[in-house]
Amino acid sequence: MTMAALLGGVASVLGQFNATVDPNANWVGYMNVFNLPSNGGGYVFGDSWGTADLPANFGAGVLTLGPNTNTYNPNDAFWVDATTGAGNKSLEANFFVEDPGLRGQTVNFSGTVQSNTLTQDYTAIAIIKVLDANAGYSLAFSDSAPLVAGNFNLSLQIPAGTNYIPQYGFQVVGPNAPSGHGFGSVVVTAVPEPSTVALLGGLGALIFVAVRRYRGARA
Repeated sequence: MTMAALLGGVASVLGQFNATVDPNANWVGYMNVFNLPSNGGGYVFGDSWGTADLPANFGAGVLTLGPNTNTYNPNDAFWVDATTGAGNKSLEANFFVEDPGLRGQTVNFSGTVQSNTLTQDYTAIAIIKVLDANAGYSLAFSDSAPLVAGNFNLSLQIPAGTNYIPQYGFQVVGPNAPSGHGFGSVVVTAVPEPSTVALLGGLGALIFVAVRRYRGARA
């Protein structure tokens, strides 16, 4: 093995970022609000939201995602249909980690869904996505998978341009609901990411072994 080949292998490893459902990561929330499909489905507004209001909460070793309830106000026709008592808006709850440092890398995102009891009114996905700041923060690239019981594994090459905004996380879409609703939830295993020290230690061991073999071949 030549040193050039060795360094090329290390560069390949460093070009990969393995993301998990880590409660210690910098998770943030963003909500996009739409009219219901029966009312045309048009976009109303979007704004940063507290993660607990999405809701998306870590606790007891798991992440729980569910329908939004804090907007449900039976006295406000904007949010609730006064005739039926049903939620009057479709909410796209985004729970994610945003990291410009992922530009130019391949991001792998994996986790385990313990259960998904959401009714058919809701969709829930794991997603890696790239927004383009030069195009109104529209979606430029993505990889996603439905949150069904079992493992999910996503991978996406992130472009290096500074206009690209990499994110990975989850999205739940459906109508707002009253507290105590029976629309279900999604439970995902929360797994801390491997430490950088452990990764670098592994790389150090790889380099040490490779260098010994390289020197041995020259002896």
